Amino acid sequence: MINRMNLVAVRSTETALELLGLLGYDASLARPYDLSDLGWEGTATRLRSERSPARGYGVLVAEVDELPRSLRVFGRRLVELFHDRPLALIGVGSPGEWREWVLVRPRLVRGGGGAVSLAKLRVDPASATAHDVEVVDGVAWSSARDDAANHDAIDRALDVERVTRRFFLELNRHFEAFSDAVAKLATRDASIRAGVDRAGGADRIALRIVTQTLFCYFLQRKGLLEGDRAWLSRAFNRTITRGQFYQRVMEPLSTKRSANR
Repeated sequence: MINRMNLVAVRSTETALELLGLLGYDASLARPYDLSDLGWEGTATRLRSERSPARGYGVLVAEVDELPRSLRVFGRRLVELFHDRPLALIGVGSPGEWREWVLVRPRLVRGGGGAVSLAKLRVDPASATAHDVEVVDGVAWSSARDDAANHDAIDRALDVERVTRRFFLELNRHFEAFSDAVAKLATRDASIRAGVDRAGGADRIALRIVTQTLFCYFLQRKGLLEGDRAWLSRAFNRTITRGQFYQRVMEPLSTKRSANR
């Protein structure tokens, strides 16, 4: 079982191989791989547990200055030339200073005339999340399972629909917690109750807070808050002694950004 610090440590090919070792892949199998076969420049590192591309695992660790806008051609060539069910870990940035890294799982679409679907997970080492840890842990290779079971587990871990469902279930849990907290405050203070009523009720206030938080986190994740991927945490720490983080930071931020779109 890995933890958040295992993801934070991934900043280079070497540390990526260390993570793969924790996930059950044999890092001693690491060999150079010419990326020109896949249409990219440079040399990557491959892990192949079997000679046959139809057996075992095939993992590619590559490093690029910037991630291409589309990885479909890269994914299709991985399936055609590297392994039938490959996994790629792509680091973005200078050696030892990756800004982010991406897990890529290409899959041949049945009856799709050679088309490939791509499942991806982008990880920011500076702000790796519990969700990132869960997904990465799900792509582990276990000697207790056969090849088919391992590959099915990897596909499930990176399945977009499953991840989306889980996301909304967790989001609803936070929404209900906010709503309950607001409703309890309203029962204790008549002025708060009047404000809650004017705002349309506890559910409406909770929905506003949750959606604003998501919006602000999206801005942070994209590096749009002064380029700082931990901007919200730092802003919270700056206001913790005075309180009113929502009023002082979240509300003005979401209102200003929405007006500028």
